Amino acid sequence: VREETKKGWWSTSLVQALYDTGAAGLTMLLLIYAGATLSPLRAWLRTRQQATAPDLLGFAAGNAVLLLTSQFSSFLFVGFPWVFMGLTMAAVDASKGRAARAEALR
Repeated sequence: VREETKKGWWSTSLVQALYDTGAAGLTMLLLIYAGATLSPLRAWLRTRQQATAPDLLGFAAGNAVLLLTSQFSSFLFVGFPWVFMGLTMAAVDASKGRAARAEALR
């Protein structure tokens, strides 16, 4: 272990990802953040008329808050954010099915 890593810890998930995995890891983490925040927004735009559409806005807002708060403390070592992002993607996928069924009924 290098001497400078013994003195403290990296306070943000982006800096931690850059330090641990380099530019490739940082890029992947940014893509994950973007996907988890923008995918529910795109799904909401597709399904605004449905009763479950506000859920997608909640997922988008929740992931945006996770992105913001991860700049003050890294969440890479806890499970909740990853589970929340997975649930977000499941909701987005389910909204695609609902949108397809609604189109078929028209």
